[in-house]
This record gives sequence, C-alpha cells and structure tokens, in this order.
Amino acid sequence: MRQSNSDCGLWNECRTTELCSLSAIILLITSAEGDYLKDAMVILALLLILAMTYLALRLAIPIQRLLGVNGDLGQMLNIDNKWAYNAIKQLGNYGELFERNLGQETPMQLSRGVNALWTQGGILYAPPMP
Repeated sequence: MRQSNSDCGLWNECRTTELCSLSAIILLITSAEGDYLKDAMVILALLLILAMTYLALRLAIPIQRLLGVNGDLGQMLNIDNKWAYNAIKQLGNYGELFERNLGQETPMQLSRGVNALWTQGGILYAPPMP
C-alpha cells in the first residue's frame, strides 16, 4: 500500500482491497490461481473449455483488470497496478480469508451466513471495477 499519513487514503485503499477480494470470488480467482490466470489466453482457454464462449469474453477483461494486467485501477488510487493481485495472492479472496480465520475448520466454527455473496443468500456485493 501507499506510504501516507492520510487516514482517508488508507481507508479508501482498505475498502477497495476488500471489494477486490469480493470480486475475486465472483470471478473465481483464488490465491493459488492468481499467477495462472494473469495470462489472457489461459483465462479464455479455461472458460472456453467449459463451453462458455460468451461468458469467457465477458470475464476475461474484468479478471485482467482486477489482476493489474490491463487498465489503470491502481494508478487511479496512486498505488501499484498489481496491488489487488498481490493482496489476493498473499491473503486469498474474501471466502478464503473468512474460512481460514472464522470458518468451520477454525475454533470459531462460523458459517458464512450473511457474510456470503448476495447471490448465495448473504449481503456482500462487490460493485464492478472501473
């Protein structure tokens, strides 16, 4: 993250990182797959293998944008373009973070409940990245 004394800037970076970890769930990106999915041809091949031609074309660009391959999302925040990739690679997506720290295999043994995506009965929603 950017070295700054601005609490507002740090809050925006943390919030945006949280939204990117939610987007990673929606785009099926886990910490283990970040390196592999940075290659556009790999993204298209994987999705085409699943016979989702239309979906593959629609998802390739958001995946690349989130991982810092295309676009300037990081530059808009005055941080490295690969910041979301680095966060997902090191920490995982929101689901991985939740399961590792609070999930069924931890002493807390919490189910996702309202902490699931809105499409899975929860309240979490990640708006599309610009």
